[in-house]
Amino acid sequence: MNPLLFFFNLSMHRRLKAFRKALANPAEAQFERLRAVTSANAQTVFGKEHGFARIDNFGDYRKAVPIRPYDEFAPYIERIKKGEQRVLTSAPVEMFSITSGTSAEPKFCPVTRPFTLEHHGAHLMWMLHFSNDHPQVTKGKYLSIVSPAESGRTVGGIPFGASSGKQYLNQAIPVRRKHPVPYEAFTIKDYSARYHAVLLFCLGEKLYNVTSVNPSTLVILAHTLRDRAASLLDDLARGSLDGAGDIEAERKRRLELLLRPNPARARMLEEILKRKGELLPKDVWPDLQAMVTWQGGSAPFYLSQLDGLWGKVPRRCLGLRASEGTFSIPLRDNDPSGVIAVNGHIMEFTEEHEDVRADSPT
Repeated sequence: MNPLLFFFNLSMHRRLKAFRKALANPAEAQFERLRAVTSANAQTVFGKEHGFARIDNFGDYRKAVPIRPYDEFAPYIERIKKGEQRVLTSAPVEMFSITSGTSAEPKFCPVTRPFTLEHHGAHLMWMLHFSNDHPQVTKGKYLSIVSPAESGRTVGGIPFGASSGKQYLNQAIPVRRKHPVPYEAFTIKDYSARYHAVLLFCLGEKLYNVTSVNPSTLVILAHTLRDRAASLLDDLARGSLDGAGDIEAERKRRLELLLRPNPARARMLEEILKRKGELLPKDVWPDLQAMVTWQGGSAPFYLSQLDGLWGKVPRRCLGLRASEGTFSIPLRDNDPSGVIAVNGHIMEFTEEHEDVRADSPT
């Protein structure tokens, strides 16, 4: 075991013990979460309206807080967006995480420090199992695809954007050094230029792991590499972003300061391009040990294309994650199922075949 993995396992010993205890008795673990959440937020607007101070069990909670769609939370969200605090949460809202917009309008999900810690705890448990199953991953560089942490600000001055970008910025220094792509590359507005820049920062590296929430992004990256091979190799040799396209001049200047000319690597990849007639990720990064991406829902359509583009490497699902939270932790490769992130959010379940109503039994 390499030193980084050894110390990670050592630091995670207590968390792992607590996690296993919670999995052995999920009802008790969730009851503890219920008490913690309702007591911490009893004096908020929402907590007072729904009698959080009087909730002693899940039966009380079901009666006090019926199931409802986002639209019924929207009035509370609007108050927070204007700068009002202690509306839904006692902890200050640090940002809004924006959903990808599967409905007409994206949802604004309040992000607080406790919420971030809940997500982080579940991710650490996921990472512990993943890194122990793939120890070689810790020896190389990682490509993680994220979206900008801040897309704008509400009228009350609260930033909104992608939680993935915020997490990328908040990584510990040892982890941050494993990522060859600077955060600013993900803030390039033009998508084709953004993917060009992301690939360029990785071409000179040995990638051991690639992470993208959506596997469709991995397919797009591979196609970008294939279609822009010549201009990417020219930029790699000269340490420039001239072939990227539409990038603001000042942003381009800052990113180019982080690039180094690598003509030797460019020549080597050009030989592969000449020999094979195309340049694909599996040829550029043959040492890839694992891929991390979503595997549920419509993902298999894109997953079926990855072997031919990235090579046959193990894939680990990220689990059921969204702007609203982290709900499952996959513990095996090539399997979208996982255990409940039982120490995180309060969870209610209905029967799969039933239409969900406000009074649905959970």
